[in-house]
Amino acid sequence: DYMVPSAFVWLEALPLTPNGKVDRRALPAPAAVMRSKFSVSPRTSVEAALVAIWQAVLGISPIGIDDNFFELGGHSLLALRLLAQIQQYWGRRLPLAALFAAATPAQLALQLQKEEVVDTESSLVPVQLLGGQPPFFCVHGGAGTVLHYSALARHLGADRPFYALQAVGLDGRTPPLTTVEAMAAHYVAAIQSVQPQGPYWIGGHSLGGQIAYAMAQRLRRAGHEGALVVVVDTFAPGGKAKRETLWDDTEGIVEMVQVIEQFLGVSLRLTYADLASMALEEQLLHVQVQLQKEGLLPVGFGSERLRGFYQVFKANNQADYLPGAVIPVPIALLRGSDSTDRGVRAELRADPTWGWHAFAEGAVDLQIVPGDHSGMMQEPHVRILAQRVNECLARRGWPG
Repeated sequence: DYMVPSAFVWLEALPLTPNGKVDRRALPAPAAVMRSKFSVSPRTSVEAALVAIWQAVLGISPIGIDDNFFELGGHSLLALRLLAQIQQYWGRRLPLAALFAAATPAQLALQLQKEEVVDTESSLVPVQLLGGQPPFFCVHGGAGTVLHYSALARHLGADRPFYALQAVGLDGRTPPLTTVEAMAAHYVAAIQSVQPQGPYWIGGHSLGGQIAYAMAQRLRRAGHEGALVVVVDTFAPGGKAKRETLWDDTEGIVEMVQVIEQFLGVSLRLTYADLASMALEEQLLHVQVQLQKEGLLPVGFGSERLRGFYQVFKANNQADYLPGAVIPVPIALLRGSDSTDRGVRAELRADPTWGWHAFAEGAVDLQIVPGDHSGMMQEPHVRILAQRVNECLARRGWPG
């Protein structure tokens, strides 16, 4: 039933970006979207203001107070825009992950009515707490954010507790962690605050797969059982192709913009030559202005979060990991059917496991799922990804 479209929009042609991809931002909103069975109107002035912000940010109307931000198409940059508008309206700065705990106008209204709201970005983000099974911990990718895990958590099932681990430094105030080993140590301490003993079920998309493996190594050395490491579309430690030149900030900004374009289906039309003559702060401001022109960030949006996003992106993409001693652990690798092996060492390209067989306890549980590196985490492909993850967990004896 999930394959049946919920709405149809007739177009003479699909709008395209300059590089020939579908321009999702230019697609008209469908007349009907997935939302609460019964749409409830605002009951308070706070709820009314939040509904108005929801509608402006998502481009959907009407929206009820129980409609979920993520189910209506919300993503990381729209979340930044939403929280920026809230900060402008109420003067309250909320952490990015606040939307997991309060994803509807009604829930967020309750948060805003509290006298104090914690504005720090905790690494451990509760996404789905229902169910009596052991939690599944999922580590951020190269961008450091975890909002893109909302759909995966939802499709894994309401009985599977799900925690995401986001990068330190996204707030733009705290320096990011710069090595996979440091990230693993920090995240192991975080997950043990809610689950002191194993077995542990850990996974991660992109860079998160390597961090999850490093966490399993640390847990094994401490005598804890690691039930399974779920690696989503990334290569094994040591598989990263060597860069021909040293990283510079202009190249980093361009790569960050390419990630944003890939996830959002937009074209910001920024090149290395456009930015090369600018200082870093000027480059970030230029990107910010382009995002505002695309309607992804509000005018007047502070640059602190964008600076933090870039600092985390840079630290993550410079981090290389090769464990000194290998402790084999059970590994499941889920690769996108349209993913490329760009960035993988040439000698590993012929290996379907991208080198993970050398780190696995037994055979790697290899699964091919629909979509490319980013598309596999989005509708409709994420439903199949969740199904395959559940199957991998079940083969390793996940309770339930």
